[in-house]
Amino acid sequence: MGFFIWGFVVAQTALIEQEEAVSPEMGQVSKGLVEKEQVVVVGGGPVGGRALASLRIEKGYGSWGRDYSPEYWAHELGLHRLVKTEKDFLNKEAYLEVAAKPARELLSILEIEAEEADATGSEVIFTKEGKAAGKVSSGAYGYSVGKSLALAHLYADAAEPGTELEVYILGRPHRAKVLAEPPFDPKGERLRA
Repeated sequence: MGFFIWGFVVAQTALIEQEEAVSPEMGQVSKGLVEKEQVVVVGGGPVGGRALASLRIEKGYGSWGRDYSPEYWAHELGLHRLVKTEKDFLNKEAYLEVAAKPARELLSILEIEAEEADATGSEVIFTKEGKAAGKVSSGAYGYSVGKSLALAHLYADAAEPGTELEVYILGRPHRAKVLAEPPFDPKGERLRA
């Protein structure tokens, strides 16, 4: 089947975070890796990659190779907060030089008005005036929040929260809005509870 215990635990932990009421048995799953039998007891089971992608997109988490890659700078991906510039590190001067430059594109989260199909990646994005605005890197329907969502690399002038755009899914334009924060647990309060 190709599913591993890691997939069981990751999916169950993400689902636990998104449940309204967490039972004590389910809460134990998020404390670390568990045996397969324990996962089944709390309702875990095989999950697919698209289900996991849906959960990560709801939280605004990127994926290496789709949303994150070496061709983007840390401040374009929202990862600059992880760089501790008060410490010394290899190539610090080069990083500071790049960090001082304006962002070319910004990784943003979009809410899309889609009924028939959701974005999956590589869909083009335009402004309401028809100007190129960027490209979807990941997309899925967020079942926990009931919205069609996408992570997208947008040109800096189109990435302002609230900006209305058009995402072309299967060749048809769909209205979209740049969100200021992920729709699920934007402050990470449930994650840290």
